[in-house]
Amino acid sequence: MVEYWFYWKGPSVIPYFLEHWHKRRIKQKIQFKTLIADTLEGRERTKKFSKIGMAKVKFLPKEIKHPQTIWIFGNKVAIILVSIEHLTIFLIDNKEIAASFRDYFNWMWKK
Repeated sequence: MVEYWFYWKGPSVIPYFLEHWHKRRIKQKIQFKTLIADTLEGRERTKKFSKIGMAKVKFLPKEIKHPQTIWIFGNKVAIILVSIEHLTIFLIDNKEIAASFRDYFNWMWKK
């Protein structure tokens, strides 16, 4: 299984969850791919991913800013808003929508 992420500020908002999620992911040999903002914070996070392992990272163009994180896994899409006062997560459980987001992610990955 491969997790697909459009990544931004998750570590600063939900650090405890992410630390343990990565441990479980590695133990279960789950690879993930992420598109991350090309910022100082994004570059630092990428260094941590290389230490954690089983991760592929590409940077978004500098002109693309996105105040959310999107996780695509199985038939689910989680849209995580981290730039607002309170963390808000929308979870969509739909095979077609997940496939659509995954296609969009893969298109961006190839660019």
